[in-house]
Amino acid sequence: MKFCPNCKYENEDDASFCKNCGKKFTTLNKKIKNKNKKEDILFIIGIITIIIIAIAGTYAYINWKEQKTIETPNEDKTITTIENNTTKNNTNNPTWHKIGTYTGIENDIISFNTQGNKVKIVSTGMPMKNYADNYLKSTLQQHGITLDESQSTWNSNSAVKSKTQTIEISGNGNFEILIGAYELQWWKIEIYQYY
Repeated sequence: MKFCPNCKYENEDDASFCKNCGKKFTTLNKKIKNKNKKEDILFIIGIITIIIIAIAGTYAYINWKEQKTIETPNEDKTITTIENNTTKNNTNNPTWHKIGTYTGIENDIISFNTQGNKVKIVSTGMPMKNYADNYLKSTLQQHGITLDESQSTWNSNSAVKSKTQTIEISGNGNFEILIGAYELQWWKIEIYQYY
């Protein structure tokens, strides 16, 4: 049995016209096929649009994630330095450039790489109010050799306020900072290079 696409009347299989509304089947089928083609094309365009949006969104997310990684480095505490050749080649006005900031409350190790002429480590800590001996010790090492260290301490008579210590050395390459922390609310390490 053949149903009329126009009025849904049941016709014989070999009928060329609908017995109910008189419409020719081939004309109606052609309109339906054209309508279906248009729907298929719109569906394909919709799928392509979704794919393009997904790709653009993924690309934007990856770029955002890379920028965020530089601002708040990942768990393995490794920084890869991005060099600006224009600034690097301007030897008349060298200046300090921040390459990373880290925060924590416990002992930790931070690894980083620089290509500038000098390295500066600024260590800031805030003790707990517990009348104990609190401390923040930052040890700068290169290839397992201690280059310099700084230490802030608080005791039972100290005010509960932050203290900052700075390490500054000449050189570049791969470095590690060993963080020793005891009874702190928080610590913050800022790393700079000079070029």
